[in-house]
Amino acid sequence: MFRKEYDVAVCGGGVAGVAAALAAARRGMKTALIEKTILPGGLATSGLVLVYLPLCNGKGKQMISGISEELMTAANKYGPCEPNHEWKKSGRYMTIFSPGSFVLALDELLEKTGVDVWLDSRIIGCTVRNERLMEIDVANKSGTVRIGAKVFVDATGDADLCFLAGEPCRFSENSMVLWTIEHNELSHGDNDLDGCSHTAIHADPLEKVYTTEKLSGKMVTDFVLEGRRRYRNLLKKEYAEGKSSRKSHYPLTLQTIPPIRKGRCIQG
Repeated sequence: MFRKEYDVAVCGGGVAGVAAALAAARRGMKTALIEKTILPGGLATSGLVLVYLPLCNGKGKQMISGISEELMTAANKYGPCEPNHEWKKSGRYMTIFSPGSFVLALDELLEKTGVDVWLDSRIIGCTVRNERLMEIDVANKSGTVRIGAKVFVDATGDADLCFLAGEPCRFSENSMVLWTIEHNELSHGDNDLDGCSHTAIHADPLEKVYTTEKLSGKMVTDFVLEGRRRYRNLLKKEYAEGKSSRKSHYPLTLQTIPPIRKGRCIQG
């Protein structure tokens, strides 16, 4: 086991984690960003939730700027979309984006800012002394790496770091939602991206709601497989009814991280 030391270690490379890492590094802090997948952006990229939500109040007034606006603008640096220039009239300062484009832009921002990025690296443990988090253990192709820092930021989305450190957490329920990017010749509208359809498949409200009260590796597996099963059934139904065929409606890519929206959070 070898050890690395930083001023700031950000755990989780989603949009929030990237923003935290950029903010720290731009202030001259030696910063690490640790991400379990190989793509920054979290649900926005690996999760295919390719809608950058409004930075306004819905009535033509911008409420959020700074790094949030910087990332929204960067999301399509290598893609075809852009924020609506008429948003002050329409009331929505937002955009859709290409997930692949967003990944490339985030890579570039992190590189230029000097963040030490650790991809394909999962937090597996931590050391707490006198109620202070001192170091974390990260598993990757090198084995187990111990990372120490003056400050740790938990941007995992499920309070994974806080949970491992012994903080009390609470849980909530999740309804089934599977986001896909698909080819669908019969469905093209405002939410299309370069001829492809972006779809969020929701569970019937009357069907079972999955609870994360017993969040576990098995629960995550079951949740993901159930979502994909429902998508298969949707396609089979359309094919059987003649509404589409496997040549006119099919998935181009699926999520590569679990679409769990409300896993666990710290008790606060």
